Amino acid sequence: MKINSLKTKLAVLILGIVVVSNLVLGIIAYSMSNSTLEDSVEQTVTSVAENVANQVRLLNDREFHMLDVLANLSDIRDPSKSMEEKVALVQNAKKTDTNYENIAYYDINGMTITGDGEVADCSNREYFIHAISGEHYVSDPNVSPVNGKLLIFYAVPVYDAYSNSISGAIAAVFYGDTLSKLCSQITIGKDSHPFIINMKTGKTVGDADVQYVQKGQILKNDTTGEMNEAIVDAMNGNTSYRIFHEPLRNKTMLASYRPVGDNCDWAVFCMAPHEDFFSMIKTMMASMTSVIFVILVIAVIISMIIIAFTIKPLKLVETSITEIASGNADLTKRIEVTSHDEIGNVVKGFNSFTEKLQSIISNVKNSNFNLETVGTDMNASVEDTASSITQIISNIESMKKQIDTQKAILFD
Repeated sequence: MKINSLKTKLAVLILGIVVVSNLVLGIIAYSMSNSTLEDSVEQTVTSVAENVANQVRLLNDREFHMLDVLANLSDIRDPSKSMEEKVALVQNAKKTDTNYENIAYYDINGMTITGDGEVADCSNREYFIHAISGEHYVSDPNVSPVNGKLLIFYAVPVYDAYSNSISGAIAAVFYGDTLSKLCSQITIGKDSHPFIINMKTGKTVGDADVQYVQKGQILKNDTTGEMNEAIVDAMNGNTSYRIFHEPLRNKTMLASYRPVGDNCDWAVFCMAPHEDFFSMIKTMMASMTSVIFVILVIAVIISMIIIAFTIKPLKLVETSITEIASGNADLTKRIEVTSHDEIGNVVKGFNSFTEKLQSIISNVKNSNFNLETVGTDMNASVEDTASSITQIISNIESMKKQIDTQKAILFD
């Protein structure tokens, strides 16, 4: 195929249109799908963070509600009831839920009776101090030095039935891996899970890998860069959605975080690799590239066939003109008109030109024959004239001789 040929130019034009149109469609499709997916991912991750925060809040509300119900029992508020009676009453509530390690009543001085029947002083315990101050308190999960279990303490104040002043507290010891189990049950992206941190200390209080909770991991100290900024922002009690680079994994991450609210200082942090959600875009673009390549190949084949069929009459015109220029053309031949478009009109015009050229050449040939005939006649006439002139000259010479003879005789 000649580079400067009409066939090549048409092929390049068609292929250019196909490539440009597919690229434009691909870019538009990518932009629209990417924008839509970004909005969808943000809504999804934000919704997950909100859902986890709600579940944690409901868990806390349930425990506080149970403790408030106990604290409002008449026997618990009655100052005439002994501590033994009150301890025995709240101990029965422990049997309602297997997640309780213990439930205990404490008097105004922080004294309680253990399961072994011994009196214990818990006045210096943080949960008691907050409860006796009139607060609903929930502690971070901590490993108990007594049994090595991960435990959470919920505590509420107890008010005297008559004076309505604080007369003691009720505390429930809850298994601390409950928050971690909740995190492990929720998946973000492919295999990521939310985690829960304390907004005051940055300590991890819930993680799908409970070891981080047991070790007391403080993410504020263990992270750097943009992730550290996100952790600090979450600790400040803000609600946000972010995309940032996480140095430890060397990946782009997306995250949504929000405080749990109510009676705790916890915040939920949902984070997953960006590629978990947007890898489908790359897959789509790879598929689209393959489709464009197939379309391009098909377009090349079809366009070459159409172009070859379309310009075939022009090739015949080119061949005929070349033959005419060489002087070996058969002017009686005509090109078949196979289309009624501009190319068909060109072929019709060329056939008309050939027909007229044939007529002109025929007339020239006829004129040449006539000129040859006239030339022959003129040659014959000239020869006759020349012969007559010769005869005349001969007669003149004869008459001259006769005159000379007569003249000689006369003078003699």
